[in-house]
Amino acid sequence: MRSGCVIIGSGFGGLLCALVLAKNGKKVTVIEQCKHPAPLLSSFTRNGWSCDPGFHYSAGLEPDGLLSTLFRYLEAGREIDIEPLNPNGHDVIKLPDRSRVPLPNGFAPLRKSLEENFPADRNAIAAYLNKTERILRTTSFMNPKLGFGEFSEDLNSMESLEEYLISVGASERFRKFAGAYGYTLYGTTSEETSIGAHCLAVGPFYKHTATIKGGGSGLAQPLLNKLSKLGGELITGCAVCSVSVDENRNLKGVELDNGEFMEAANVVSTVHPQLLENLLPEKSERPIFFHKLRNFTNTFSPLVVYALLKNCPPELQGATFYRFQERTTDFWGVSCAVPSDYKSTEQRVAAILRPCPEALFKACFPNDKAFVPEVYEAEKSAAAADALAEFHKCFPGCRGTLLETLTPHSYQRYTGTMRGSMFGVERKIFSSVLTPRTAIRGFYLAGQSVKSPGILGTAVASLNAVAEIIPHGHWWPKVADS
Repeated sequence: MRSGCVIIGSGFGGLLCALVLAKNGKKVTVIEQCKHPAPLLSSFTRNGWSCDPGFHYSAGLEPDGLLSTLFRYLEAGREIDIEPLNPNGHDVIKLPDRSRVPLPNGFAPLRKSLEENFPADRNAIAAYLNKTERILRTTSFMNPKLGFGEFSEDLNSMESLEEYLISVGASERFRKFAGAYGYTLYGTTSEETSIGAHCLAVGPFYKHTATIKGGGSGLAQPLLNKLSKLGGELITGCAVCSVSVDENRNLKGVELDNGEFMEAANVVSTVHPQLLENLLPEKSERPIFFHKLRNFTNTFSPLVVYALLKNCPPELQGATFYRFQERTTDFWGVSCAVPSDYKSTEQRVAAILRPCPEALFKACFPNDKAFVPEVYEAEKSAAAADALAEFHKCFPGCRGTLLETLTPHSYQRYTGTMRGSMFGVERKIFSSVLTPRTAIRGFYLAGQSVKSPGILGTAVASLNAVAEIIPHGHWWPKVADS
């Protein structure tokens, strides 16, 4: 077997890589270990109701946003139906003091809401939001009209989010809010996240947040349809078990777990980076590369409980509600953003999310012990019951019936996500970073662990990987003009 470009993984990042390469004349093969493509992106049904394992909403879906621009470039925009969220707040934050802070779309409405809820922080809020807007305006991808690879100077700063907010006079209450909200979007605390990385992650959500009709499947299926039209090949239920490299670190191809060998000029891997050590020959990369992989720490692993709600409260319709505790890492959220039944107020599917409780996590991944299904199921049931109880406590007039529960074990088993980590590896200020290019000529990295987390960050990583194969001057101007 032979392919010009092999993409390992059929998630959003893998499909985007494949589509841009195929549109520019490359023969592309996408290899997915799961039986169904885009396992983390695609919806599943329980009792006739649609549940989304990975997609709830996204930034970058406004007309001039990166994702909308890419969809037009790929001629897939007509099939992807973007829908607005609750105009009064796509996210609603309940702080430890019980006050509620709605986050509406747009920097001007957001500033007004923050000033109303943090009146002593008006100057700090102005400085914080101005900085965030400036970073988005002066960074390519966040501003598709800029040249490829232009980045704001603010991104070079090693100042943490916490240090920056203190420097502009922010109160402890506002610092906890900004740090906790950022943690829900990228999984690192305010002391360990640079102000630039924080603004780059949360800024697009401040600017504009929307969802897609049909949820993750409403995004995945049009991309899969377009891949087929462009002549791309999709192989599911088959895993890449090793990458073949010659003695000069030139890529030869990939070995599949069905015993076949696929020769390839280029390979883009979108798998969790800590899985690479099992795929790459020992001497194919520098020792420091494998040392870096072993020392990465992962972002939190979630517990997600899907419930069918009756009498859904207005603030949950087309929105995500977060309850923050005193500790940044201790939060609880419920999302009704995906419009599986968008117009209904009678019944809606909610995804209740929280960091996985320690007892359940140990049952998912028992150290040096065998996995015990009975223990796992017991802890899973207890954690789901606790999550539903917390929901009913917060919204006593709304009743939720359990549909399904996903644990870190579920995510690792079905999607290959390392221990079910929500956003891949942590991006700390002084930690090592990954780049698309590796020491193996023809082998590149993409996925949310490479640049930034989420759908938008994954798109940026994919575009950078594509630029290693096809110079960006051949295709980026066409993207920017779309």
